[in-house]
This record gives sequence, C-alpha cells and structure tokens, in this order.
Amino acid sequence: MDTPDMKKDPAIEDLNTELDKLGFKVLQLMNDYIKSKVQLEQTIKNGCLDLAKARYIRGGAAISSLQLPTEDSLGVKALAKVEAHHERTDGCTSFSLLHFEPTISNKKSTDSETDSYTDGDKSCLDSEKITDPLKWFGVLVPQNLRQAQAWFKQSIELAVDCTNIQASIQHKREEFLRLLKLKRSLISAESEFK
Repeated sequence: MDTPDMKKDPAIEDLNTELDKLGFKVLQLMNDYIKSKVQLEQTIKNGCLDLAKARYIRGGAAISSLQLPTEDSLGVKALAKVEAHHERTDGCTSFSLLHFEPTISNKKSTDSETDSYTDGDKSCLDSEKITDPLKWFGVLVPQNLRQAQAWFKQSIELAVDCTNIQASIQHKREEFLRLLKLKRSLISAESEFK
C-alpha cells in the first residue's frame, strides 16, 4: 500500500507502533489464556478422579447425590462468590473471588450474642452459619474426597483467572479495532489531499 518514496506521516507511524504493541499484548494474553485453560482442565480432571476414588473406597451409595441438599434446604450457603469490578484504570472489567470459610464447630449463636454484634460484624455471624460440604458425607470422609474438594476449589479460582484474561483480550481487541479505524481514516484523508 505504501511506496518507499512516500513520506511517512508521524501520526500514522505512532498508530502503527501502538497497533504493534497491542497485537503483541493480545498474543501474550492468548498464551496466558491457553495455559490457564489447560491448568483448569487438569484440576477438574484431578478432582473428578479423586471423587471417583472416594466413591470406590466408601462405596457408590455412601457418596452420591442423595447426600446433597435440595434447593429447598435451609442453611446451604456458597463457599465462594464472584464479584465484578468496573473501576480499573484501563476500562476493563475484572472479576475477583470472595471466599467464605466454613465453620468447624456447630455452636449456635444466642440472641444476646447476636445483639452484641454491630452492623459491620454481621458478616461474621453469616460466616458462622456456613458448614463444610464434606460434613454432608459423614464425619470421617476419605482423604480423596478432601483432595477432590481442594481441586474443585482451585478450579473455581482458575475459572475466574480465565475470565479475567478473556475480558482483557476483549478490551485489547476493541482498542485495536478503534486504532485501526483511526489509521484507515487518516490514510484516506491523506490520500484525498494528494
């Protein structure tokens, strides 16, 4: 498109440099995304294998979906929650994982204990009501079941990482297309004046 004898416009050269940087950054993000997806696949596979080993050790009926609470069950709370953040400087949305630790003791709080908490400490009360899902399968669960839980927790974190990388790739792509459109308009305006 450009001939060697044409003088290069500095604005177009700056755009070319910026487009090259964005293209390289997208390639790096794609590499990170592929690595994260492979790691996510591996952790899910390991979690499923440990879950199968635990079922084999305890028997198929001892660890099954029958121990899982139903949708109507009270007291079932998520151990993790995903939160979106839109305040990043580059305008890209990011996600973070909030963890809630299950309680070890089954101590119930009384009304007097509840009254002693301030509004800021009510989250402490809510976290005390979360029980470890492994308790659904008995007190003495196989080590493989604990390991499967750890693998699946790690896979949730990797899924959030993959989502953040995907959002960054999408943001960089939109920026690349915007700069490319600007470059084309500068080239067309320059060719009209010649």
